[in-house]
Amino acid sequence: RIQQDLLASARAMVLAVDREFEGVDMSLRALATSPALAQKNLQAFHAQASQALVGHYVNNFVLIDASGQERLNTARGFGQTLPKATNLTQLERVLSSGRKDVSDLFLAPLPNRLAINVAIPVRLDIGPGAGATHSLVGVVLPEHFQERLRALRLPPDRIAVIADASAKVVARTHEPDRFI
Repeated sequence: RIQQDLLASARAMVLAVDREFEGVDMSLRALATSPALAQKNLQAFHAQASQALVGHYVNNFVLIDASGQERLNTARGFGQTLPKATNLTQLERVLSSGRKDVSDLFLAPLPNRLAINVAIPVRLDIGPGAGATHSLVGVVLPEHFQERLRALRLPPDRIAVIADASAKVVARTHEPDRFI
């Protein structure tokens, strides 16, 4: 019985984490249809993306061009200087595959914290045979997943861990500061 309960809890946790990433993906896809983005009006798109953060667990949205330069980041005001992206491997995967990608835990330049990126391809330059030219990214902080684990209210003798694809601990029920 205990083994069945543990397995059921693990499956529920996996589904919950998958739903979180799907929620980010849906938000990114909605933002990608923005007329402001299509018209390359980044100031208006920044305002729209910032508004989309209200009540959302995404920390910030980022638009990155094919060279890795951030063109927009809601963690900063519009027009402020932005860094180069540090997760260039993910950028390359998104642009070459044309599909969504979820990163491993990494140090995001803005907000200069550990984060997980959910990224989708965006095509801003319309033309024959043009592929994705940018990546639209939703940045999720580990604290969000930490809150999800707390909400499970597991018995004190059970330890739950959320890890990324490379087995880095993203969230943990017991002593998270020691393991993340």
